[in-house]
Amino acid sequence: MIPDMTTDWRFRQSPAVQKGNTRAYAGAQLRFQSDNGDDVAFGSLCVTSSSPQPPLSPPQQALLVRFADMISAEIVNRSREGRKSQRHYMAELVATVQVQAKPDNVEHLLSDAIKLVYPYADIAIQESLEDHIFVRGRSTPIPLNQLRDGLWEDMEYIDQVLVTQNHRKLHANLPVRAIVHTCLSQPLRRYLVVSSSDIQFVFDDVDSWFIERCARVLCNTIQEARLRDALEAKDRFLRGITHQLRTPIHGVLGSVDLLAEELASHNLLRNASSDEPTSNQLTTSSFLQTIRDSGRELMSTVNNMLKLNRWADNNGPVQPATLQSLNQVEADILHDVAQTIPEREMSQISLMFENQMATDYSMIAIDLVLLRECIQALILNALQFTEKGAVIITISGASDYSRLRFDVIDTGCGIKLEDRKRIFEPYEKVDHHTRGVGLGLTLAPRIAHAINGEVTLVSSEVGVGSHFRAEFHDPGFACPIDRNLHQVTKLEAMPTSFHIIPAEDERPDLVMHFVSP
Repeated sequence: MIPDMTTDWRFRQSPAVQKGNTRAYAGAQLRFQSDNGDDVAFGSLCVTSSSPQPPLSPPQQALLVRFADMISAEIVNRSREGRKSQRHYMAELVATVQVQAKPDNVEHLLSDAIKLVYPYADIAIQESLEDHIFVRGRSTPIPLNQLRDGLWEDMEYIDQVLVTQNHRKLHANLPVRAIVHTCLSQPLRRYLVVSSSDIQFVFDDVDSWFIERCARVLCNTIQEARLRDALEAKDRFLRGITHQLRTPIHGVLGSVDLLAEELASHNLLRNASSDEPTSNQLTTSSFLQTIRDSGRELMSTVNNMLKLNRWADNNGPVQPATLQSLNQVEADILHDVAQTIPEREMSQISLMFENQMATDYSMIAIDLVLLRECIQALILNALQFTEKGAVIITISGASDYSRLRFDVIDTGCGIKLEDRKRIFEPYEKVDHHTRGVGLGLTLAPRIAHAINGEVTLVSSEVGVGSHFRAEFHDPGFACPIDRNLHQVTKLEAMPTSFHIIPAEDERPDLVMHFVSP
């Protein structure tokens, strides 16, 4: 208690005494305990008089302190409940903006949402190449290193206002507090800035959270638009360049075939009396075969790039289901594979189909183009990583005809455990020195998904081989029959296993069809 402030050197020159006619004063701090346990003072409960007064008695002092603590607790509790409700309101505003946001209206929507929360604040998006940012209404910039969790306040100016204007309503002539968050980083760094010149309005962590969310919505909306534009440009480029590549490749392959026929006819006339081809004929044939194989490989790469572009979002075209026998599906797949794999690479590999269903009668109704593309991708992947041995394609189904399975088993190099996830990513391969660009295992699952199927890696062992499975749900079987009614004579001499026989002069059979009884 200060009985007479005019006699106390600490207060006699203060505006409250000189202009406010205050003579006696008593006060107790308003304070609360922060989350880290510190006591924080945020004001005072004051008792003043315009005339000198005797000092407060001890009971009066205790009562004033107790009253101050009660007011502090009530202010803190009400503030917490209010901030909780305010944060919920802020979250709803952000969610509404997210739903409606587009590149051409997102800034306007965010400005309106922020104005609803801070009607007297200034809102701006500022660009900065330096370590500071300018705020409208201030002549000096704000150093970014003075931000604390996105919050800034000019404490020096605020203290000056408190000293000179404490006897009347506080007023500032420039922004004293601001919330700053990055909303874009490329090509120039941009900041969402909300500033206020109201000294009595304090931004806290809830306000910082709200403005950060708004900045993130702005950033995501603009970046998504840029990404969408970039993807569209990429799609246009890929469509244009790949189609432009296919035309000359077709010309090269067609010319090679015509040249081979022309040379064969000339060589046949010139060497009609000779049974054995000359070394020059063999060399020319080898060159032509190399050109043909390289052209087919390049065409396969271009086609796969087109397919990847088409199936980028698992959203490629699906045709109406077509009815066809499994035998014909096998033949079509085999023809496509033979047109893609160079003949010399098949010299040590046998490609075998095992149809465990009633192949003479089983018909399936499915998008056959996509089915062939999916299985062909798995077969080509197996052939690319198998130097010798066999690639076996087993066709089976559920007893109730609700599933159709293609198991592709190879005797290739196998896949390490740490590589089994990345092999399904675009342009990823176990061995980067092998043929192909690493798109087969990327395309197969996406194509399978479009026709209600999935592709999985069942098992793999390094140096032994891999087992991939494509399984399709409800493919639409036609005329299924009971296998017990279709008896297959068991061949006693048929071996239950096979072994590799190295080819010398002639390559082994390319295809073997057999049915397990």
